[in-house]
Amino acid sequence: MKIVCFSDWQNALNSSFLIKILRRIKESDVLIFAGDGILNLIPADAGEYAKMWFKRYGKPSEEDFIRIVNFPKIGLLYVEGNDDPPMDLGIFGAIRLSKRAFRCRNFTFIGIPGSSGFIAGINKIDEKEIEGLLEKYIPQNGNIILVSHMPPYGILDRIPRGINIGSEVLREYVEKYSENIRLVISGHCHNFGGSYKVLGKTLIINCAMSVIFVEISEKAKIRRIF
Repeated sequence: MKIVCFSDWQNALNSSFLIKILRRIKESDVLIFAGDGILNLIPADAGEYAKMWFKRYGKPSEEDFIRIVNFPKIGLLYVEGNDDPPMDLGIFGAIRLSKRAFRCRNFTFIGIPGSSGFIAGINKIDEKEIEGLLEKYIPQNGNIILVSHMPPYGILDRIPRGINIGSEVLREYVEKYSENIRLVISGHCHNFGGSYKVLGKTLIINCAMSVIFVEISEKAKIRRIF
């Protein structure tokens, strides 16, 4: 499984810039967006919040977003971040993974949107809700790829103020089911963007404000593109 992942796509990082980056990659099976800055990719109608966002950062091109969705073989999977309004982009062919599971090519993708911690924003999720979601999908599945806006607590989640902003429940489940979970794709903590660590047998990536290519086979191959 060849994956290109990115998150926290804010400020100057927009859809046209992403297309230029994707042109460097020969192929991928799936493109994964782990939340925050989704309105920099698609000019969707999200009410007053979207108007404020477009006024601040500019309005992206719908044509560019369609090119992004059609770039990988399987498509674009995404969760919303703590600064994203809930958005269903299925009309463009994107697959919303938030609080859901998606099975493809012997892999199970599970999505956790928003934030439960110190930096919550407009899109909050409770740790109990995360626990219920993970308990529903993880025990009976293998080859799991978790797409969570928050990293696991204590891993690539410490902001410059010295506070960990990851999910404690996510950390517990990664430790308990490391044999089941091949990969965690996260963002949220910008200062660790482009970094990765291994917990047990699980590879954990923080792709905030970066673009990372990872190939999952017997051994994971990882390369930062931006």
